[in-house]
Amino acid sequence: MLTQAINTVNKEKINHKHKEEKREMEKRILTGTLTIILLASMILAVIPAQATTSGTIDVEPVYVTPGVILKIELALTVTGDTFDVYVSKNGYASIAGDLKIFSGLSKAQAGTTLYWMVPTTGDYSLTGDYWIKATDDFGATVVVSNKYTVGAVPTVTIDPASGTLPKTVTISGAGFVKSATRQLEVYWDKYDPTNRIYGPADVTTDADGKFTGVTFSITAMPKGARSILVYLYEGDTASPGDAQYGAVTTFTVEPLATVAEASVAADTAGTTITLSGVGFTPGEIAKDTVTVTVRDIITGATLKTSATTHDKITVGADGSFGPVTVTITEALPMGTVDVTVQDYTLIDAFLSSKIGDAGEFIVKVGASSGNVGDTVSFLGIGFGGTGANSIELRFYDPITGLPTVIKKFTPDGNGAVKDTFTVPDLAKAVYTMKVVDNNKPFEKAPSPQSYEVIPKLTITPTTAAVGDTLTIEGTGFPYPYEAEKIYIGGVEHTFTKTASLANGKWGPLSFTLKDVSGGGLALNVELTGIPIVKLKVIPTLPVITPAAEANIGDLVYLGGKGWLAGESVTISFIKDTTVVATGVITLGGTAASDGKLGVWFMMPTGLTPGETYKVVVAGTTETNKVEISYKAKALGDTKIYLNRQPDNTQVTKGYVGDPLVIIGTGTTDAKETVYWDGTAIATDIPVTKGYFTTTITIPETTHGAHTVEYSPSATFTVYAEIKLSLTQGYYGNVTTISGTGFPAGDTITIKWQGIPLKTVTADSKGSFTTTITVPTSSPGLYRIDAEPTLFTPTTDDV
Repeated sequence: MLTQAINTVNKEKINHKHKEEKREMEKRILTGTLTIILLASMILAVIPAQATTSGTIDVEPVYVTPGVILKIELALTVTGDTFDVYVSKNGYASIAGDLKIFSGLSKAQAGTTLYWMVPTTGDYSLTGDYWIKATDDFGATVVVSNKYTVGAVPTVTIDPASGTLPKTVTISGAGFVKSATRQLEVYWDKYDPTNRIYGPADVTTDADGKFTGVTFSITAMPKGARSILVYLYEGDTASPGDAQYGAVTTFTVEPLATVAEASVAADTAGTTITLSGVGFTPGEIAKDTVTVTVRDIITGATLKTSATTHDKITVGADGSFGPVTVTITEALPMGTVDVTVQDYTLIDAFLSSKIGDAGEFIVKVGASSGNVGDTVSFLGIGFGGTGANSIELRFYDPITGLPTVIKKFTPDGNGAVKDTFTVPDLAKAVYTMKVVDNNKPFEKAPSPQSYEVIPKLTITPTTAAVGDTLTIEGTGFPYPYEAEKIYIGGVEHTFTKTASLANGKWGPLSFTLKDVSGGGLALNVELTGIPIVKLKVIPTLPVITPAAEANIGDLVYLGGKGWLAGESVTISFIKDTTVVATGVITLGGTAASDGKLGVWFMMPTGLTPGETYKVVVAGTTETNKVEISYKAKALGDTKIYLNRQPDNTQVTKGYVGDPLVIIGTGTTDAKETVYWDGTAIATDIPVTKGYFTTTITIPETTHGAHTVEYSPSATFTVYAEIKLSLTQGYYGNVTTISGTGFPAGDTITIKWQGIPLKTVTADSKGSFTTTITVPTSSPGLYRIDAEPTLFTPTTDDV
């Protein structure tokens, strides 16, 4: 029983232990399961479904310079909430190493257009190819745009480059598509229709991708340096496409305010003016901040400064404001009035005046001297009434004393005149000025009291080349005056003696520009007693031989006029914007004192046959250059030159044993063989782009013409020649006579001072060798002849 009991207890203990172990195992299993499930749940919580970006990106223009604004048209499908845009140096579907330029754009912007300025500094401003990319936050999928290229071209210039508005400007461009008509548009600061200031309009580029003379008016832009963005599109105005080229330049806007009124009533408080402005900084001009300053109309001394009242002035995004009514707080004395807006002051903005008694008026004329046709300001206050054309400005002739009415003016309601006059045709003289007020008749002098008319010579055109027709004429010349010659750059040009008229007019007359040193510089045009004017003389290349193309290795001649005297030139061959080769000058290349230039150069082997190049012939002075188009001729038109000289002439005659330099051009072979009378004399000559050169020695051969050829042939004439082993000695000496270049088998008589000594026969190669004994003779110089039978010697036979 005891044993049984013990066994039972043990069994129960064992069973209890097993249950405890089972429960612990289950607990561990459960805990492990929970752990796995929790981890899985955590992973699922932090990894959402992958966002994607797909579609297209179109970038224009595709050829740009730093500072140009790109138009980035997005046509994307974005599954995430946001996406980013990058600029890249590669076209791969990856953003590794790329620069983010737009961050956190919303899904709603996936179909929008973005504008981005190409950097002017840093890696992405450097010459090269670039791409725009779009992707989600993780860069899992990437959309890549078309390629755009940043370079040094295209370029544009604007003239003038600064000023007040409105302003008429002219733009010119270089480095654009060549010989094409394209659509042109111009914007300021932003590539946006609201900022377009010119176009669309067609423009035609030349063979070098240049255009000139595009003129338009800028009417409103904010103050400061504004980017002028120029875009050229694929099509003309009838069929425009995407922008292909983009370039940028700068125009600096200077502010300008205008006042509508010519005057306000003097000595009256609360007068008003109407103020407008262009070229100001966008924003607000605080109320009551405009000031006015009255100055003495003659001396310019400040008489009074007054505050004004006006509402807050809003300057628009284009820098313009007004018209705005401004009330002048205080009564102003008579004078000329300046208006100050922010940091800008408009001088002589209006006048402060009132009707005066006879002779109380005050007049200031804006200049005391100038040329016929000049515009001069006329400021007058205190006139005696408002009658139409009641004020006269008169010039009195210093010789006759007679007056000329220059202009009549009408005073406004305050007895003021703010106007201008144009200097009419008058001979050179100092004229006394008087102003007449016919309202309350009175005549008196303005300030200044006289006006001097200065002669002015005009030359047309102002830029010319040698051989062009020039027209000269004058105004304000002395009377009487006559001339029959003029000097341009120191070179005398004559014409029919021409006299001036009583009104100072002289000419017009025409003549041809002679040879003169120019080089694109402005030369003095001098007529006796008349102020000097300038004429820019540009260099030209009227003679080009061959005219349009030449083989690589050929010599080309350029004949020029109007080059800068004493300056040497270089010749550069340019493809796109890269200098690929320079011409080797063989003769000339420095301009003479009269500006004439002659230069021979060899077409360099750095060119490619069949390609056309821009060729720049240039001196060291920037303006002393000419650009032409010239073609390296395609292979196949073979040429041969014998002993070619620097001026392209050839030496095609000589003697046995002489060196003969053979040049070939235009050949399509990789190696050439040169033949003399059908026999190979030089083999395996290497050819570079159709050009080769080799030197042979004239073989022992007979007198006369011989053929030298590889594929083309040329004729080389061999002349007879004799040589003596001794050229001086004593009678009785024996000298050897060697002859070459004679006809084969010819009988040759050797003579001493015309006396036959012996006869010899030339061998099959036209050569012979013999000896003679010097006969008894007195000391002196004696002639030895080898007289042939089969031909009559010429002076070349020696």
